[in-house]
Amino acid sequence: MIRAPRPLDGLNANPFAPRGDIADPYVFGTRGEAIAKLLQGIRDREVLHVLTGPTGVGKSVVLNAVLAPL
Repeated sequence: MIRAPRPLDGLNANPFAPRGDIADPYVFGTRGEAIAKLLQGIRDREVLHVLTGPTGVGKSVVLNAVLAPL
């Protein structure tokens, strides 16, 4: 007999919950540098900043962290 899965089926938290804690991103190394440089560029009213990188490196996390305090 196959049983129906239970909510969270033994997990402590929902692994697919939407992430709403952008004010506290996991910041380290170059991510922290990117956030600092983008914020400084905005404060200095620089015209253009480009944030690039391969898929999955955290470009959206960086941008959300930059936009959160604005």
